[in-house]
Amino acid sequence: MKIFREEHFGGILYNTKNLRFNLVTSKPGDVDIVLKQTKPPVRIDIPSAPVRVYFELTRRCNLGCKHCFVSSSPIAPMGLTTDELERIIDELSSSRVIDVRFTGGELTSRPDWFEVLSYAKRKRIQISVNTNGVYEKQNEIITKMKELDPNQVTISIDGNKEHHNFMRGPHSYESAIDTLKKMSLAGITTRTNTVLTKLNVHDIPQIIEEVSPYVDEVNFFHMRPVGRGVNQNRLSMTYDEHFESARDTLALREKHPDLSIMHFEQSYRERAVNKSEASVLEDSLSHGTTTINIDCSGGVWPNGYNVYQDRRMYLGDLFTESLESIWNNNRTLDLIRDWFKAVLKKCQGCEEYLQKCPGLSPEMEIANQTYGVKNNFCISETPMPILFEKSVK
Repeated sequence: MKIFREEHFGGILYNTKNLRFNLVTSKPGDVDIVLKQTKPPVRIDIPSAPVRVYFELTRRCNLGCKHCFVSSSPIAPMGLTTDELERIIDELSSSRVIDVRFTGGELTSRPDWFEVLSYAKRKRIQISVNTNGVYEKQNEIITKMKELDPNQVTISIDGNKEHHNFMRGPHSYESAIDTLKKMSLAGITTRTNTVLTKLNVHDIPQIIEEVSPYVDEVNFFHMRPVGRGVNQNRLSMTYDEHFESARDTLALREKHPDLSIMHFEQSYRERAVNKSEASVLEDSLSHGTTTINIDCSGGVWPNGYNVYQDRRMYLGDLFTESLESIWNNNRTLDLIRDWFKAVLKKCQGCEEYLQKCPGLSPEMEIANQTYGVKNNFCISETPMPILFEKSVK
């Protein structure tokens, strides 16, 4: 199904089959749903609202993964009440947000997860889910997920059995693979995410062989030094290891022509603003321009990693401000948007960009500037733009 959201520059064309979107200058003739623009735009340098919202329903999780950027655990906060979550969903719907990716923690740790996601569907929001696939009541959750019929369920597979279980806990690999198989058998559209480290980078061909019968897409991306991931920074790949991994992984597309294989920060690049698509906008990273993040307390952030990196990137909460006000009027968000544009411009001016380096990994530079954690994935000698003048110690 194709959804077209009207914008001052034309509109946003969203495909529910692959969860991709494009900025276009006019409405195509073959769309299924049109989200009309009912009032004049507040600004003309950004879209009228996020296209996608990453909504962290809870920090509670049944696992305690060594590299979790959220630092979730079985005793972490559950988060907002059902009514509060539904109030936020109402606002996302009225703002014409097209897609909400529900995350955690582990969202199925919430007793009301199905109720909340069902409510979002009734509000005509496109939904997708990130989950670890490890369930005490597996059949019940899969049955509910089938009834819910999300556009996509993403399950984390972080290496072969040995490496996955080392990072995520005993028997978690077996449980996640079993869930993947059963969801596929139930007709649920699935994909996998893999956080790459020195430990599992050579497992990629094995992962693809294992999951390819059950998924439409596999996504590989490097570990970020955020949350408990800071404690695993010794496992971070080098610049060359990351490039070699991307090169070898993308070469596997020929062997698996029916499988979408993503690497080299492809998901970032797809959500970025491309001036050639909408000429009135500037090239920009996705954070705060096509996407936004809501944490489990209703706080708003440019990106999900930022919640656990630097409190100065906090934009407000949806109980004292509206999403529309934060999106259009927040000075901190505009500062960060400008920084993202400067980072992208620096990357675009580097001879390594899209050759050996995908660029577009600003949270690595935020970790560098905020905590002094070295950014392994940038070898340019040109100084990176400074986001905040003073670091946090």
